[in-house]
Amino acid sequence: MNRARVLILALGFALGAALPTHAAGLDDTLVNCAREANNTKRLACYDSAVATISAEAKAATQQREAEMAVLAAEQAKADEAAKQAAFGSERLARGQVPASTITRVDAKVSEVLTASDGMAVLVLDNGQLWRQTTGVALPPVRTGDAVVITVAAMGSYQAELVRQHRAFKVKRIK
Repeated sequence: MNRARVLILALGFALGAALPTHAAGLDDTLVNCAREANNTKRLACYDSAVATISAEAKAATQQREAEMAVLAAEQAKADEAAKQAAFGSERLARGQVPASTITRVDAKVSEVLTASDGMAVLVLDNGQLWRQTTGVALPPVRTGDAVVITVAAMGSYQAELVRQHRAFKVKRIK
């Protein structure tokens, strides 16, 4: 029996010596990560701990971080496009307050229509329709002309025809 204990102890010491020296430190790191209450910080702690295991784990962590950076850039681009698309639409649905902070939209005129009261309706290349609200006569507007829609006083909007250097009040109808 005594010989069996000695054999088990010797085997235990041999296995302990064969384990990487950083395994004990990794255990402590993982326990500390588990104690983190903030989900984002806890995940970052685990990612950092995993990256210390091997070169392959480190490469996998770096690849994931690169992919996340690409996804974040795509999301930011999509958010900006959504803000552009929503610009001026708060008047389409009464009582809704816009969440965006965008103050201007640059577009090109796809078509110019005339309303029954003689006011111009600008169809823009981004799909928006803006109706003239002031009775000023407009210079000739061509397809492809650049237009800038900006926020004006008291929640109104102003369209500026860039080539003609003319501005007039508008409201979004679509």
